[in-house]
Amino acid sequence: MKPTRKAKAHDPDDLHRYMDEVVARGAFLAGVRRLGIAVSGGADSIALLCLLLPPCCQAGVTPVILHFDHGLRGAASVADGACVRQLAEARGLACCSATGHIKAGRGRSVEMAAREARLDFFFDSARAEALDAIATGHQADDVAETLLLRLVRGAGAGGLAGLRPNSVLTRRGQTLRLIRPLLGLPHATLQAWLRAHGIPWREDASNQDTRIARNAVRHQLLPCLAEHMGGAVAAQLAQSAELLRADDEALDALAGDWIERQAAACPPGDAPDTLSSAELAAQSVALQRRILRLWLMRRGQAAATGFAPIENLREALARQTEWRLTLPGDLHLGVRAGRLGILERPAAPTPAADPLPLPVPGEAAWPGLAITAQLAHGILRGPGHLGHWPAACSLDRDAVGTRPLTLRTRRPGDRIAPTGMAGTRRIQDLFVDAKLPREARDHLPLLFCGDTLAWVPGYRVARDLAVRGASAPAIHIRIVQRQHHKA
Repeated sequence: MKPTRKAKAHDPDDLHRYMDEVVARGAFLAGVRRLGIAVSGGADSIALLCLLLPPCCQAGVTPVILHFDHGLRGAASVADGACVRQLAEARGLACCSATGHIKAGRGRSVEMAAREARLDFFFDSARAEALDAIATGHQADDVAETLLLRLVRGAGAGGLAGLRPNSVLTRRGQTLRLIRPLLGLPHATLQAWLRAHGIPWREDASNQDTRIARNAVRHQLLPCLAEHMGGAVAAQLAQSAELLRADDEALDALAGDWIERQAAACPPGDAPDTLSSAELAAQSVALQRRILRLWLMRRGQAAATGFAPIENLREALARQTEWRLTLPGDLHLGVRAGRLGILERPAAPTPAADPLPLPVPGEAAWPGLAITAQLAHGILRGPGHLGHWPAACSLDRDAVGTRPLTLRTRRPGDRIAPTGMAGTRRIQDLFVDAKLPREARDHLPLLFCGDTLAWVPGYRVARDLAVRGASAPAIHIRIVQRQHHKA
C-alpha cells in the first residue's frame, strides 16, 4: 500500500474520507462478498468496525463481527463479549464468537498461545461463515512496536516490515486473507475520533502489564525514545517498516524469478525442484538467503528457514562439493551432481544385538552409515554436533593397544569419562542436553575400546584415549551417511 496522509483526529468526516481512500487504494474489498471484522471491544477494533461499515455498504459487502474471548481475564473478558454482541445487535449485524482456554507450554508464551488460538478461530469462522477475508484493527503503533520487538530478535527485512495491509495465511490446505486498513493511523487518532463521535469502547487492563514485552515497548521504550529523539518516533518507525516492506517484496520477486528460471533450465533427468549449487553460490549474500528461504517455504519447510539453518546452507554451498545436511524439521538437504535438492531421510539403523567389530584399519557396515578406521598420526578434528553426520575423532594408538574397537547402541548405565573434564557423564544426560530425538537415541553407534566407552559421535573422546600431540600415533575414525537421492 502506498504512503497515506495523516487524518485529522477530530474531524469525523475527514476520517471517513480517509478510510474510503485507503480501501480503494488498497483494493481491500476487491472480490469480497462477506467480510469478517475482528472486534475485541477495544478502541482500535471499534473504530475499525465503524469506519469499515460505510465502504462495505457501498460495495455490497456483508460484514460479520468476529469476537474471540481468550479466557484470560475472567469477568472482564466476559463483559467485553457482551458489549460486542450488544453492538452487533444494535447495528443489525451477525456476530460469531468463541471462548478459548489459553495455556503456555511446549516452548510457547501465553501471548503466543493466545495468538495461535485467535488464528484458529479466524480460520474456523472463515470456513463456517463463508468469509472471503477478515479485517483486523492493527494500527500504526502496532507496526512500530512489532518492528522494535523483531529488531532485538535479529529479524531481517521481512520480519522488520512486520504487519502488512494485505496478507494471506495457509493452514491445512485452507487459505485466509487478512486485511489491515488502519495501519496508517496511530492509536491516539482513533481514540480521538471515537471520542469526537461519542462512541464508547472497552479498556483491557492487561495492556498495562509491562511484564509483557509488547506492553513494555509501548509504555516504556517508545515514550523514552520519543522524549530523547522527538515525539514522532512511532510514525517514523512505521515509515521504516513501510520502506522495508517494499524492499522485502522486491527481493522476494527477484528470488522467485531466479527459482522459476532454474526450473525452466533444469537439465533433463533432474528433478525440476532442484537448484544449481554453483549458480546459487554466485549470487549476492542477500539473494542467496532469500532464494533459500523462499525455496524452502514453497516446499512447506518453514522450520528450516531461520537464520542459523540458512547460514549453514550458505556455508555448505561455498564448498562446491557434494554434501548432506540435516536441518530443523528433520529435513535432509544435499548437493548431488551440482544440484541442491531435498534428499530421502536415511533409514534408521537397526540396533545391533551384539557389538559390531571395527577393524583397524578397515570399516564397519552400520545401517545407513559408513564407519572407517585408519592408522595415522596427530589429531583429527570433526564436527561437534552430537548425533549429526559427518563425525570424526582420533584415538591414541598406544592407549588403545591390543584392545578391540567395537560399535554398539546404548545400554542402561553407559558412561563416558570425556577429555577435558573431571569425572564421568551419563550417555542419557548427553542425549538430553543435545536435544537428540528419542527415536535417534537407540540407533546411535557408540564406539568402545574393549570395555571402555571411547567416543560418542559428535562429542568428546574418552580422556584416557585422547591423542597427546600432533605427531603421536593415532587411529582416525570417520562416520558419514550413506547417500540416497529422493526418488
